[in-house]
Amino acid sequence: SLHPCPLVGSGGLLVPISIALGKPATFTCPFPADKLSNNEVQWYKQTTGDTLALIVKLRKHADPAFGQEFSSSRMIASKNDTVSRLTILRTVPEDEGMYHCAIIDWTENEWQGTYLYLKAVRGG
Repeated sequence: SLHPCPLVGSGGLLVPISIALGKPATFTCPFPADKLSNNEVQWYKQTTGDTLALIVKLRKHADPAFGQEFSSSRMIASKNDTVSRLTILRTVPEDEGMYHCAIIDWTENEWQGTYLYLKAVRGG
């Protein structure tokens, strides 16, 4: 079972990124090769109140399974043996916040977090 921590989790990394509103945002989650190939990867968005909303589950030989609040029309999720990526194709203000990836295996959960800041586009 998952035990989300208020921020990232023990030994986790927190990486802030800043993206212009309306542009794509890609989150990258690298893991040791022996971890990723057969294990499930889950991406979460952390919202106010520190609740975690499931964005997508990635399993080997299966299509990405998106959570009810998220859509495959707005996001692309992938994983290979060493890295998992989540891309928001066109960011909207509601996308700002903390994104976590978790790898689920039988011994431990490993977490990594990225904070997405959206910059207003001036002029045009």
